[in-house]
Amino acid sequence: MFLDKKYNLELEVRKGGRTLSNKEYVVVSFIKDSSSRTISYPEQQRVDLTEGQYEIKVYIYSDVSLFLKGESTPKCVDIPKSGFLGAFGLTEEKCFNINIPDQNVEFAASGGGIQSHYITESELASFDKIIIDAEDFGVPNKIEDIQTNFNNIENSGLYVRFE
Repeated sequence: MFLDKKYNLELEVRKGGRTLSNKEYVVVSFIKDSSSRTISYPEQQRVDLTEGQYEIKVYIYSDVSLFLKGESTPKCVDIPKSGFLGAFGLTEEKCFNINIPDQNVEFAASGGGIQSHYITESELASFDKIIIDAEDFGVPNKIEDIQTNFNNIENSGLYVRFE
């Protein structure tokens, strides 16, 4: 049995080339083959990695204060009639309300990206720090911005380097 050597590296995440503020939190996933390591940064600032091809995913969340007004929406569906008539394909309409309560959003995605990166044994042995620089999409000001930022994460790359 052959095991890859693990290297414990310091992790630093940046957004748009700058150090993160104390109101920003990051989830970093290192996915290799069928296994993954997920780090909650800045609470965790070290990661164990081995040589290989990784998909690195970064989601940066910022403090926001968005209020989402709740709503009640009627929904109607056709269902088979009960009893003998339902066996012949007869249906009846049943209606109900979908209630969505008011919500306060306190954290929302403001940056990130996804990058495929091959980490070599020499990078792991020569350096003790991995720096990941993610895109900055700005703090969401409305509900549409939240979805836009998540879409941007899926379509943006990362800059990965070692020191």
